[in-house]
Amino acid sequence: MMELETEVRKFGEINVQEVAKLTFDARQNSDLRNEMITLEGMIAELELGKEDDVDKFVIQSLDTTGQLKGWLSIYTGFPGIHFIGAWQPIVPEGSDQGDIASALIERAIGYTKEAGVKRLEVLFDNLSEDIRDLCGRMGKWYEEKGMRFTTEETRMVADLNSLHLEEHPLPSDIDVVTIAETSNEEMRKPFFDTFLASKDRLFLDLEDENQLVAFDWWFERTRPFDKESTIILKDGDAIVGFCVVRPSLKSASIGPFGVHPDYQGRGLGKALLSRSLRAMIRKGLRTVELEMDIENTPAHNLYTSFGFESIHSTIYYSWKAP
Repeated sequence: MMELETEVRKFGEINVQEVAKLTFDARQNSDLRNEMITLEGMIAELELGKEDDVDKFVIQSLDTTGQLKGWLSIYTGFPGIHFIGAWQPIVPEGSDQGDIASALIERAIGYTKEAGVKRLEVLFDNLSEDIRDLCGRMGKWYEEKGMRFTTEETRMVADLNSLHLEEHPLPSDIDVVTIAETSNEEMRKPFFDTFLASKDRLFLDLEDENQLVAFDWWFERTRPFDKESTIILKDGDAIVGFCVVRPSLKSASIGPFGVHPDYQGRGLGKALLSRSLRAMIRKGLRTVELEMDIENTPAHNLYTSFGFESIHSTIYYSWKAP
């Protein structure tokens, strides 16, 4: 094994030409090769990333001559959680690839500890079957350094123009209110009651403080809701279901979505989703997407019954402080 040194730099301090060249060459010789991406485009993307490098760092692996042998980016995505860039570390193929990757991952975990952060995640997104083997090989690098497989989620999409929605009426004792008629304080307990009883492995793997961060992000009021299709269900004063929808041009994304465990089995999920999708169609939205744990069979059955289709998966690995 060659002698290696790892160093941490602010993203804005990297040698863009050197990092881009190594990345381009590594990608060209891997299953992640993309004919649409040029070296010039990669340089431009990295230069753009340098303009906003707050809480964004690069860990580099160098040989004794100072030549770059591999790298990964690390950033604070949410308070209390560090993230490694998707499909990283980036290391050219060769006999030392695993050693260089392991050194980078080990330094990323060490840097996370030094920063007093208790969780580190990496994801492999847009996962199709032809690159699943590569994901498995890279996942082993993380497992060897103490990170572990956390979950696999699937991204599902529905074409709103092609949906034929059946009527799913709500029980007479259930009322519909808007997100504006509720507060986050009211939402917190029913949300946690629902998700702590769910099959969402990523959420359940979070520590209590990280779960609160996730809740605050999902219900952040400064990010626009789609007011018509974001629906809250109530039984008297109790919130018993929620479908949160965020708009994006002619599309929308759902999340979180849930029915309180005490009210499941009464058809509320179908009625809630049907009502939300109808509101999207009336508004002229074209597509809607969501993400869900692949092991959440009841949710998968619900979404596929409404015409959602899986398009790709995302696999997560994580490290948590002891």
